[in-house]
This record gives sequence, C-alpha cells and structure tokens, in this order.
Amino acid sequence: MEDFKGDAFAIYELWLNTSSIDDPIAASRQMQQPTEQTSRHDSKHVGDVVVGNKNDIFETTLDSRLDLLMHCYFLADYIGAPGFQNDVMDAISQFYQGLHNTNSTIPLHNVVYICHKTTAETPLRRFLVDALRCGLSRKTLTEASEQALIPLDVAVSIAGDAIADVDEPWNAPNRCLPWLSNPCTFHVHPKGRQGDFNSPCTDPVSRNGREGEWDVKPWEKDYPGSHEW
Repeated sequence: MEDFKGDAFAIYELWLNTSSIDDPIAASRQMQQPTEQTSRHDSKHVGDVVVGNKNDIFETTLDSRLDLLMHCYFLADYIGAPGFQNDVMDAISQFYQGLHNTNSTIPLHNVVYICHKTTAETPLRRFLVDALRCGLSRKTLTEASEQALIPLDVAVSIAGDAIADVDEPWNAPNRCLPWLSNPCTFHVHPKGRQGDFNSPCTDPVSRNGREGEWDVKPWEKDYPGSHEW
C-alpha cells in the first residue's frame, strides 16, 4: 500500500459519502504539498511535464489532477471498488478530452507509469492507447518511443494498427477519440454472484453526478468516430 497516495484514500472516502469525485478532487488539490524533485516518468509532477501532439513533443504545465486521478484508479483496482473505479475512469476521460480540445495535446509523462501498472486488457490501458493513437502522428510517436516516453511494445502496437488500417488515413480526425465512445466501454464489470457488476451501466445519465448528460443510453447512441468495440 506504500505506492498509494493519502489523497487517493481521502477522495475514496468522500466518494463513498457523496457518490461524486468532483468536489473531492478540488479539495484534495488544495491539500497537496509540492515535492522537491520528481522524474519525468514519476506519477506525481510539479511544474512542467511532457506532452505531445501531432507536431511536437514538449514540456508544459499540466493540472496535477490527472496524476491524482491515476492514483485513485489504481487504488480502486487494488481494493476492488468497481463503482469508484468507473467514476474515476470517467473523470480521466473528461480530463483528456478537455486537454485535447484546448490544445490537441496528450500527456506523455505518465505513459510508462500507467503501462507498468496495467495489462493490455485493462480499460485504462485501452483508453490510453486510443488517446495516443489519435493524439500523435508517426513522427511524434517515433520520437516519444525513442525518448522512452512510450514503451516500445505499445508504440509498435499503435503503428501496426495504423498500417493495417488501409481504409482510413493515419489519425483521421474522428477515427478513434476514446472520450467520444460509450463511457461503458472503459468501465470494469467484474463478475459476481448476481452476474456482471452494473453491466451494461444502468446509470448512464448520472455520470459523475451530472444528470442528463446523455439523452439516451450510451450503448443505444451512435457517437461520431466511436469504435465498434
């Protein structure tokens, strides 16, 4: 348990009481204390972090919420709290969407850390691969791999998918935006005595406490650019 930050436990406790992680995220950010020095692959960063887009790889100041959300996700996975894990996944998706819509960038500082903590079938890993696939170009994917920002096997997998997809050009604008797909796609549905947990998701209109976000059930709606999962 030494790998988990205290803030993640605090957010989980508040989520149990409020069924939301929005306010706890803001409250936890106010409690965070800067650390003296961190590596670019660490899960916690202060100041500039590495990001990338289709043109360049560079450093910028990034909201530390993302690193905190990653800690919450791994805590939820470790203790077996799928409801919390799914709400955290939704928040991660919204963070990536906001960042990409603002300046078309994808975080790269945490890719190695996430890949170290997940397997290929983990929903978070699948989301990350899709985000990298739509956010980077051949040029920046190669540069990120050469700089050890992306594990070689992940980079090869992304490039291989692009080469095999002869019907669509590399990084067509809406070919793989993971935050436009059905949120249930990246949720966990562990099996129990009553069947799969909340599968398909029975509360799509209450995504993280925001009623009415979805007009219809996500699995009944045709989102532009979403995969056929």
